[in-house]
Amino acid sequence: MRSSTTFNIIPYTETMTETEAYTMALRLKSHLEEKKAMDAVLIDLRGHATFTDVFVVATGTSQTHVTTLAEEADRFFHQNSVRVLSVAGLPEATWALVDAGDIVVHLFQQEARAFYDLEKLWSQKLPVAPKKPVDQEPPPAPAPTEAAAKVKKVKKADKPEKERKIPKEGKTPKADKPAKADKPAKDKPAKDRPAKADKPAKADKS
Repeated sequence: MRSSTTFNIIPYTETMTETEAYTMALRLKSHLEEKKAMDAVLIDLRGHATFTDVFVVATGTSQTHVTTLAEEADRFFHQNSVRVLSVAGLPEATWALVDAGDIVVHLFQQEARAFYDLEKLWSQKLPVAPKKPVDQEPPPAPAPTEAAAKVKKVKKADKPEKERKIPKEGKTPKADKPAKADKPAKDKPAKDRPAKADKPAKADKS
């Protein structure tokens, strides 16, 4: 009779927030350091990359050590209900990669890490902008010097009146035209007509 076997199915966490991913990456970094990983660092990609939130980068002393660190990272994710998408670079273990989606682990041997230099590569691609001061008034403008004050006063002085243009040689200046005098009204001469002479009275016929 076949014996029944019970398997414990771990519900994997499909997605994590950026803060949860970074917190778990810190825990993984400490775990790898306990396994003698050297120079373990985190590269924070939150807000800069869409494929992951954080890189965990560490160095192993040999091919066997890098392989062991990759297995430890895989086991860590499994114990914390995080699905591992792929493990690459084994068994050569010059550069092993454990991809857990929101967290990607890069494990190098010393020469390979110095050659690829992921920290420098990503620091050049993702420069950190300096934070601007909040609610800070701008510094006062410097007081003007005596020379600058004099120049300012000269600029504000009244402009001199425009001089009359001097005519060029050979040209006489135009005289002012006299105002037109009012024309006298034309008086029409009255036509003298001779007065009509009185007609002689007619003589009585006898």
